[in-house]
Order: sequence, then C-alpha cells, then structure tokens
Amino acid sequence: MKARIRYLNAGLVTFLMHGSIISYLFFSAALTPSYELITKPIMVKLNFDIPQNLEPNTNTPVNKTNIQNIQSNPIDTASALTETPEIARTSINELINQERDFLEVENASIQEKYASMVILMIENAWIKPRNIPKDLSAGLRLIVNKSGRILQSELVKSSGNLRFDNSALQAVARTDSFYFYNEIPDEIYKESFRIINLKFNPDND
Repeated sequence: MKARIRYLNAGLVTFLMHGSIISYLFFSAALTPSYELITKPIMVKLNFDIPQNLEPNTNTPVNKTNIQNIQSNPIDTASALTETPEIARTSINELINQERDFLEVENASIQEKYASMVILMIENAWIKPRNIPKDLSAGLRLIVNKSGRILQSELVKSSGNLRFDNSALQAVARTDSFYFYNEIPDEIYKESFRIINLKFNPDND
C-alpha cells in the first residue's frame, strides 16, 4: 500500500513539473516578440486602369459662363500667331531691300571706277587736231571682249569735221585694249563694259 502511494506521489510530482515547464514555455513564447527576416526585395507593381469610354455625367450642371471664357482665349492666341509671320515677312523684305540698295551702290561705284579708267586711257591716246571749232562732238561705239581687247569701233555720230572724227577713231586704235578688264565682275562687264559709247568733244580737257 505504501509503495502505491509513493508511486502516485511521484507521478503527480512529475505531472506538475511537466505542466510547469509547458506553461513556462507557452507564456515565454507569447510574451517574446517575433521577428521576420526579409532576404529578398519585394516587387511592387502599380496598375492604373484607364477607362476607355467615359460617359458624361448628366447629373452635374455645366457652367456656361466658364465655357464662354475658355473659348475666347484661342481667338486671341490665333490673332497673335497671325501677326507674328507678318512681322517676320516685313523684316525679311526690309533686309532684302537694304541688300539690294547696297549692291546697287557698290555696282555704281565699280562702274564709275572702271569707266574713269577707260576714259583716261583713250584721252591719253587722243591727239586733238588743231584749229577746229570747240563746239564739235563725235560719238563712237566700241565692242570690247572680256579680256579687254577692242574688237570693233564705229562712228555712230559724226561731228561734221573729218579731221576731228578721224582723230577720235585713231585714239581708239592706239588704245587697242584695256588691261584692267579682267578685274571687272562678269555681270558688270556684260551690263556696262561690253559695249561702250564714247563722246568726243574738244572741250574735254
């Protein structure tokens, strides 16, 4: 009988000990905070659903005043845009006119320069006849190639004095060619120096 009582006491003690251990472990686990380790990056994707067909909300009142104000702005913008090209065109036209005026002045200066050289060379070759009236005038037309050689000389207006006319023709013959013609621009040569009209007068001194 005593042995049985000891066995029951030992079993009870063992049960209480195991119960105490289990209770301790349970409450320890409940009170201890848990930690979760993330070892891989989390991929987050945001998807935006765009409705394809939106139906207007007929229940919301439309403010007509605001619509009118919005429509008035594009008209002003359009007028401003139409004015800008006009200003640009005006500026371009002014630049073109200025360039044209500059070229005309430059060409006139070039023509005057080489015309003076032509006259100077012919005057240096001209031997004026003596004892002739001072009111005589003879006109000659010359054809000159681009290298400056006189190809043809023609009396287009006689002075009425044979000696005077011949002296003018002889002056052109002595000149023969103009050394500076290779300096004349092609356009100016064709316009003013391919055909030259000369007027001889005794008072040209």
